[in-house]
Amino acid sequence: MPGMQELMEGLRAAWNSGDGQNVGRAFYLPARPDQLVAEVAAALKTGQNSEALATQVFGGGIPFAGVFEAHLNALGALGKGSWANAFGHVHDAFERFGALLKAATEPEDVEFFLPALKVLARDLTVAATKADAGVEGSKHLRKAEIALKNTFNAMMKDRSGARKPALLFVAAQLFQVYSRLNNIPFAKTLVKTLARPSTLEGVRQLKADTITYNYYCGRLFVFEDQFAEAERYLSYAFAKCHRGAVGNKRRILAYLVPVRILLGQMPTEQLLAKYQLPHFLGVCRGIRTGDLRLFESALADHQELFIRQGNFLILERTRRLCHRSLVKKVQRVAGYGPDNTRVRLGDLENAFRFLGADAEPEQVECILAGLIHRGYIKGYIAHAQRLLVLTRKGDPFPKESLRNGI
Repeated sequence: MPGMQELMEGLRAAWNSGDGQNVGRAFYLPARPDQLVAEVAAALKTGQNSEALATQVFGGGIPFAGVFEAHLNALGALGKGSWANAFGHVHDAFERFGALLKAATEPEDVEFFLPALKVLARDLTVAATKADAGVEGSKHLRKAEIALKNTFNAMMKDRSGARKPALLFVAAQLFQVYSRLNNIPFAKTLVKTLARPSTLEGVRQLKADTITYNYYCGRLFVFEDQFAEAERYLSYAFAKCHRGAVGNKRRILAYLVPVRILLGQMPTEQLLAKYQLPHFLGVCRGIRTGDLRLFESALADHQELFIRQGNFLILERTRRLCHRSLVKKVQRVAGYGPDNTRVRLGDLENAFRFLGADAEPEQVECILAGLIHRGYIKGYIAHAQRLLVLTRKGDPFPKESLRNGI
């Protein structure tokens, strides 16, 4: 990581040469204090003025110097350990920059500014999240939401389309904010807006922005219980993500694996090993074999991790698939009658009991009724005979029933 002097010299060179990418990189706010933060904090503490430092880079009378001045103040606040103060300065930098971007009329000027817009939008999200961590309320995230939404709306109104190449990136930042604020309706509105054919027609989007956007769309549809849609977005993100970006692929799989399991698509053990996801192994093996004890043990052992990743509730729902596999196994072993379509409820209760599950007759019948209702099993319960009667027409355990993840 460069120190303060290298940062200022690099920014000056990038500005003078019209290198928008490196101008943008100069505004990257580290997630934790580093050498740069320490040097800027020390400089400001010893009496150096952020305005004077910014003037050294840009000279006098350059409005962009005010953006860098606010960024230096944010680094200084971070050096003092205050994310709340750092957020205030980042917000100032973002607002100042937004005014400059709004005033830009030439397409080449807008293109030059877009990399810095992305970095500052990312900084705003990070600083707001850190500032609100462990604090009552979400005032910083709400303030970030307003700033990002105003920028998004201004970009949408740009008839020239010059600002639209950054739309998906800003939308991804809004997704993160909405997720933390639990504001799902606003996130859905965002998706609908961007889904209109006219919104991004003819606009070139960076591959990385498209991948990130699809990842957050997938997460949104997971929370909405629209698993087929979630699988579509997450699969796109995973397929397009660079094969060397193992960490990003693993983050996508944290949602894609549970969604696919719920849809009846079990991941291979090779895939789980490749991306270091051993916590899914027990769940998958339990579902494949109908081993309820293994399934429950795997879910309990990794519960904290699954909750932290946000996929515990999805995996809870896959218990139905484990029940389905167990019923199928009992039918193969103990079924009788025409095509083995009769299964004694007592045999099912014994199987549940052997695997450590609640095996009261009412509980087992409730599980079977749920499986039948959702289409996981085709048949009916004959209460008087205490039998599960499976259909003889077609597969009594239809795979197509899994596609909607109901």
